[in-house]
Amino acid sequence: MGPLTRQEYEQATIQGQMDRFGMTEAEARASHELRYPKGTVHAILELERRGLRSSEWRVLAFVDAHPDQAPLVVGGSRAWTKENVDAFARYLEERGDLAPAAAYRKELGLSWQQEQELKRLVKAEKEASHAG
Repeated sequence: MGPLTRQEYEQATIQGQMDRFGMTEAEARASHELRYPKGTVHAILELERRGLRSSEWRVLAFVDAHPDQAPLVVGGSRAWTKENVDAFARYLEERGDLAPAAAYRKELGLSWQQEQELKRLVKAEKEASHAG
């Protein structure tokens, strides 16, 4: 509860590519897989989208605390795999480094998918009340 899980993040990203670019699901999945390994800036952006407060200094704290889960350095840059990103996500969540929306979902015991469904219901209810 709270931040987006790997599965929720990938589902949202793939659906976004399908909607935005008219891709089939197979094409969107293949395109998504090409995003890994990713650099540190893109790993931080993914985690922020997932509802975790991330930054360069948090990366350094994670790497120092968990060198066995740290991404490899390739050509002077960290190469983040899905597993590295997810390990960093667990670290941030354990520390309580949540963005406000994720903290709110966690407080209410809602997953991101449940929140999206509630938003759809509220929107449909508003549209129905304006139509009638």
